[in-house]
This record gives sequence, structure tokens and C-alpha cells, in this order.
Amino acid sequence: MKHARKTVLVLFSVLFATAICAADDAWQVLFNGKDLTGWRSNVDPESFSVADGAIRVNATTAKSAHLFFVGDLKDGVVRFKDFELELSARSEPNSNSGVFIHTDMTTRNKHLHLAKGYEIQLNSSKRERRKTGSLYAVVDLDTSPVNESKWFRVHIAVRGKRITVKLNDKQVVDYTESANVKRPPNRAGRLLGPDGGAIALQAHDPKSIFYFKDIRIRRLAETSEAGTAKGPAGGAKSVFRKDNLVAWCIVPFDAKKRTPKQRAEMLKRLGISKLAYDWRAEHVPTFEAEILQAKANGVTFFAFWGTHEGAFELFARHGLRPQIWQTLRSPRQPTQARKVAAAAKQLAPLVARTRKLGFKLGLYNHGGWGGEPQNLVAVCKHLRDRGGGADHVGIVYNLHHGHGHIKDFARCLAAMKPYLLCLNLNGMNDSARPKILPLGQGTHDRALLKIIHDSGYAGPVGILDHRADVDAEQALGQNLAGLKKLLGQLGRTQPAKTSR
Repeated sequence: MKHARKTVLVLFSVLFATAICAADDAWQVLFNGKDLTGWRSNVDPESFSVADGAIRVNATTAKSAHLFFVGDLKDGVVRFKDFELELSARSEPNSNSGVFIHTDMTTRNKHLHLAKGYEIQLNSSKRERRKTGSLYAVVDLDTSPVNESKWFRVHIAVRGKRITVKLNDKQVVDYTESANVKRPPNRAGRLLGPDGGAIALQAHDPKSIFYFKDIRIRRLAETSEAGTAKGPAGGAKSVFRKDNLVAWCIVPFDAKKRTPKQRAEMLKRLGISKLAYDWRAEHVPTFEAEILQAKANGVTFFAFWGTHEGAFELFARHGLRPQIWQTLRSPRQPTQARKVAAAAKQLAPLVARTRKLGFKLGLYNHGGWGGEPQNLVAVCKHLRDRGGGADHVGIVYNLHHGHGHIKDFARCLAAMKPYLLCLNLNGMNDSARPKILPLGQGTHDRALLKIIHDSGYAGPVGILDHRADVDAEQALGQNLAGLKKLLGQLGRTQPAKTSR
């Protein structure tokens, strides 16, 4: 009998622990559709009510008011650090509102604007230039992707230092807060809090009316300082896992000259879900087919090489916001300071354009002065430190253009890491013999992969073809096999299983 009771207690403990673990991943409904239970305003509670199963926000004074989720707390707010938040919203014409994250009830001016955290802008008015979906004053959209007079879905996610925003399942913001980000004095608190923060809905002004419903949130596994997701038992997910890999240099260099459909199907077969698109003049007529075929095969159109007006029009049409990879040129100036300033000035129009579009701009190392890590970092820092919104500018570093950095790669990577948008791998021998080599065939490959792993870098990782005489599928397959072998040699058996 005692044994039976003990068995039952053990079973109950296991089931209870399982339930608690499951609850961590479960969605939590924040609004019951009937009243404002679990919510509290910082000022003017009359600005918030419930109408037809939705929270109605309409400021009663010229000062803004905010409605915070507080759960059953008598004081303070419920804090969320890494999470996914979903809700439905709509507005009356010419209205302004917003959803705040990582915030609290502290205000910063006489208008009672919140001092901390980020605002996801919701705006159907003509008087405010920052449109719905903007990460306010950080990644601003000039055109709204939705019709605010009809219900639309909002998805906001925070993972470590990364914030993403989707409207009706289309991503409109992908922003990573850099370690040394600087904000204007009047928005000094526009940062992710180390302990997370509150969720709040904004009542902007008496002429603005917004509605919110179907509000739910799900806490995510906490991330490391480097932004690496912690896996089971606190272990971090491998940066080399297959869903983090990006196929690069597979369009002009493919010996089989695949069509967009064949290329997307090839990536699907290989299990690679991200494409960085390089192109030549003959590929321009098939830009849209490439986008459509990638979508049809579950491949993310992750990055685009250079610029093309037709491509930018297609990105707008299809709701895409790929990274833009642009070679950092080598200015002819007599001093380092003037070279950095000249390079930044040359990039300024593209920096402004990508900021408005909500794109990330990656400065690409391609040899010369512009290919040196310290110069890539210097230009990024120059652009960011001058204000004007250049936090979206970073670095795309390619090992196949970095043979001169093999010996001091650890130092170079540490300097670039706060700005790194993508790191493209290659087999590496001394003196670039040969320049393009499958992973696992270079004498330095294992050491370089260990440096990358130990650095805590958590961003995307590219593998490439870049050999015009080789079938792209064969080249990518060789890199996947080489990556698996190297990870096995490093004792990363679990990540190795995720590579081919």
C-alpha cells in the first residue's frame, strides 16, 4: 500500500512538473472580452472602456493615457522579457495609438508620454508621418501596410535584443538593439529593459479612437546576453543549426543555371529555409518569379545583393523586408578619419532609404580598405554615433574575402559582433589557396568554427556555392556535410544532426 501511494505521488509529481513546463510555453489571454479585469491605467481611467467585446481607447484630455496589463497585482505591473504578443486592432478614421513593450508607468514630459521601452505605432491619421507597424522613431514606416478601418492582426516578438513586428502575418520590422545604442536625450529610455517590462495600450488624444481584442501573450525561453536562445537544461541552440543557415552565391554561380522554381525546390530538398539573392542583369526579368517561388516553397527571401529599383518595387508589393547587402568601398582620402567620413557620406542616401523601408543594411567586406573589419566597424559606429537613425546598419562578413584575417579572427569577430547581421562561412587555407573551398576541407576550418561558437554570436550563418563550374546543389551539399563533420569533431553532436 505504501509502495502504491509512493508510486502515485511520484506520478503526480511528474505530471505536475510537466504541466508547469507546458505552461511556460502556453498562451496567456490578457483580455476577457467583457471588462478591464487585469488592466489598470496610469491616468484618466475614463479613456478606456469595453465596447462590443473590445477595449476602446479614446483619451479624455489632451494628455495621453496608457492602459497597463497588471494581472492580479495590486501595485506595479506584470513584466515580460522574451515573449510573443498577439492582438487584433482597428481604428476610427484619422486616429493614433500604439502598443508599448518593456515599459512602465514612468512618464517623460508634460504630455505624459511613457519614458521607457518601445512603441509599436498604430496610426490611421494623416497628421502623423510614422505609420502603423513602425517601431516608433527607431524603424519608421512611411506607408501603412494595412487598412486600419478593418480588423488587422498584430504580432510582436522580443527575443533577446531582437524585436520583430508582423501585421496580418507579414513582417514589417526586424530590429536588433545594439550593445552601444545611443538615443536622443528626450528618448533616452527607448531601450529593452534587462528585466523586461510592461505591456501597455495608448490612448493618444481625444480625436483618436482605437479598438483592441483577442489579446494574448506567450513567454519565450530566456536568451543569453549574446542573444542565443537557451535550450533544454539551459543549453544554447547552436548557431550552426539548419534553420539558421542562409544559402549564398547560388544564382549566377550555379552550373545548372536553375530557374527560380528549380532553385526554390532545391533549397527545400536540402532543408535550407533562407536565401540571400545575388544576381546579374539576366536575372532582373525573373525577380518576381524568384520571390513567388521562394514563398511557395517555404524559403525566406532573406537578403538582396546591392540595389535595383524594380526589386524595391517588388519588395513593397509583396511585403518583403530583406537585408540589403552593399559593398563598403575604399575612399581615396589621405587619413583614416576622412576615409571613414567619406564612406559614411557615400552610403547616406541608402542608409536613409533602408531606414524608411524598415530594411537592415549590411556593409559587405569585399577586399581593400572596405574589407577590413576595423574599417567596417568604424563606418558603422560613425553612422550610428551621428544620430539620424542608423541602428539598422551592420556588417555582413564573408570568410572567403577574409583570408588575411585568419590569424586574428577571434579579435576581428569580437569587434564586429555588435554590428554583425550575417556571417558567411567558407573552407579556409592560408593565402586563399583556393579562395572558394567547401567547409571541412580547409586547414583552419575547425579552429574558426570553434571561435564562432565560443564567441556567442547568435545571428544567421551563410553557406555558399560561388563556383560556376559546380552544381549549386552539390556545392551546398558539400558544405552541409563538411559542417556536420566539423561539428562532430568539436563535440557538438546535437547541432551536427541539424546539418546534412
